[in-house]
Amino acid sequence: MLAELALTAIYLGGAGADDCDQIAFDPAGFAYLACHSNSENFTGPEKKDMDAYVLKLDPRTREILYKTRIGGRNWDAAFRLIVLPDGTVWVSGSTQSTDLTFDTSHFRPAAINGFLAHLNPAGNVDHLARIGDATTEGLAIAANGNIYLSGTKSPDSESHSAYIAEIAKTHEARILTLGPGTASSLVLDKHGSLYATGFTNHGAFIAKIDVTQWKQTAFRTIGAAPNDRARAIVLDHKGNPHIYGTLTSPNAKADAFLAGFDKNLRQLRYTTRYGGAADELAGFNGTTLITDKKHNLWIAGLTRSTDLPAQGKFSGLDDAFLASFRPNSSRPHAATYFGGTGFEMLEGLALAPDGAIWATGLTSSKGLATPDHHGGRTDAILLRATLATKDAHRRNAVPGSRNAPSSPTPGALLPPRRNPQ
Repeated sequence: MLAELALTAIYLGGAGADDCDQIAFDPAGFAYLACHSNSENFTGPEKKDMDAYVLKLDPRTREILYKTRIGGRNWDAAFRLIVLPDGTVWVSGSTQSTDLTFDTSHFRPAAINGFLAHLNPAGNVDHLARIGDATTEGLAIAANGNIYLSGTKSPDSESHSAYIAEIAKTHEARILTLGPGTASSLVLDKHGSLYATGFTNHGAFIAKIDVTQWKQTAFRTIGAAPNDRARAIVLDHKGNPHIYGTLTSPNAKADAFLAGFDKNLRQLRYTTRYGGAADELAGFNGTTLITDKKHNLWIAGLTRSTDLPAQGKFSGLDDAFLASFRPNSSRPHAATYFGGTGFEMLEGLALAPDGAIWATGLTSSKGLATPDHHGGRTDAILLRATLATKDAHRRNAVPGSRNAPSSPTPGALLPPRRNPQ
């Protein structure tokens, strides 16, 4: 029997299309969001092109503490961020704007480039670097301050390749290509080794890289179809890597999957598929796989199935899902649908200092939060999940969802979307 989850949600956005791909927390409990929006100033009327945004929120006071725009005349988006103990933030994303001013530039620029920005504790951008001819999808920072990025090199070319780049504190850069494909996510272990996961046209992969020698030392694949894709990677408390993504069946049906390996990638310890009669897709961001304080694995994404093992019911065109698996278990410990009559997808997960699981993504549905205010083609959505007692479930159930009580008590943990900033 599934453990019950208590859910609280809130919209963020304006009259255009809004999406937040990642959420992270600092030790004090402040939340940080990597977003993109074509709503003016993230909360106003619709404009032509997307801009990248970083938001800092205080969930306890419902206050947006800063909202930082990174953008030019064309399309820009923030995908990943890391919050450091001193309150500064590194954020990475992609840009098609030619009018951004960069402090440094790495590799030859092209029509699509990555960016890497540093924000001071006040949220001001004090350094902006261009990662030429690349997407930036994975982000990690070593203890010595070196930054590691991953993604697709030459994304507009038929010869595009998965890559990892190292940006030293001196701004010197080096790149390692892993072959055709995309490196979606990466993580550093305590010994300085780097693990990356992603996909090629022939399935999902996980790779181990010796950072000192700057070479690949192990490589494993899962699946063999073009749509078999790994999106996220995490290390458990023993340092063993786990990956999360989407695997297809011979009939082309897609399921979410988890897979675990030993540290040297010599042994595939388990694979678990999570799905129903239709398709399940892993969230596109590299943070849709995390561990909690009890070492459970949490995943998030999109579903088109009406028969998932999950609380609630399928409600719309595409619903989001959130699920937790205990170590070495093939069945979810807790899982839930999340959605309305439109489209939902969860793309980023984070563990808050109080132990709650937070997810972020996008929605085109009304009625998912109190106050109910959906103003654009898509809005960013934030979801807080905790294992529920009966009373807590009644207090925190998502308004409008099938698992909500008949008269839910408003209890949004973050500021209403149109509060004055």
